Amino acid sequence: MMKKGKFALSLAAIAVIAFAFVVLRQPLAVLLICGFALLAEKDEWLNRQTIQALLLMIVYYLADLVMGWIFGGLATFFGWVKLFKVASVMATIGSVVGTLLYLALVVFSVIAILKLLGGKDAGLPVISKIASGDFVIKAKTVPAPPVQPQYAAPPQPAPAPVQPQYAAPPQPVVPPQPQYAAPQPAPAPVQQQYAAPIPAPMQEQQAATPVLEESPAPVQPDPLPGARFCSNCGAPMYEGAIFCAECGTKVE
Repeated sequence: MMKKGKFALSLAAIAVIAFAFVVLRQPLAVLLICGFALLAEKDEWLNRQTIQALLLMIVYYLADLVMGWIFGGLATFFGWVKLFKVASVMATIGSVVGTLLYLALVVFSVIAILKLLGGKDAGLPVISKIASGDFVIKAKTVPAPPVQPQYAAPPQPAPAPVQPQYAAPPQPVVPPQPQYAAPQPAPAPVQQQYAAPIPAPMQEQQAATPVLEESPAPVQPDPLPGARFCSNCGAPMYEGAIFCAECGTKVE
């Protein structure tokens, strides 16, 4: 039993109708069915089938347009140069190519309709991949250069374990001893000096000895103007003096 959509229409029948309009070369009808499937039914399988029908129609018209440009242009060119036979041949070839394109369109459409009636995917070559979003152009990959093996450096020996450093135990602090001043010996008592008694005869003799009075020092006269001075002690030299009166240096 075929699956039905939201509007009680068979999804496979909708897809078959889309390919039937492709055979009849009705692009507008195919576009409307594709829009109905995408916007109304919103079924993934139906969307893929209608998109294949639309893409098949687009490919046919593009190929027919290109072939018409090529052979129609050649026929027109040879008609300008008055090679009417060649121009007729080019027109005939263009018509044959157009017929072959249409036959290919019919063949692909019939194959798709038969698959859809069997409940399968249309499965058009290349077009089915584009419709399902799996079409990816494979770029030419350049093989990566071989990776050179990396040799690891030999393992380094493990460092020797660090011996714990033990701090010396703190030395006990000795409190300072009070400094006592050494006792100074007391000074010896000064013995009084007693003069020896003078004998009586000597006392009488001392009393009888008269005390001589000191004579006053001679008064030196003031140096005269222009007087000389001693070269040794700098004392003034008096007129006519041969020796210095202070240090006794001979005056030359």
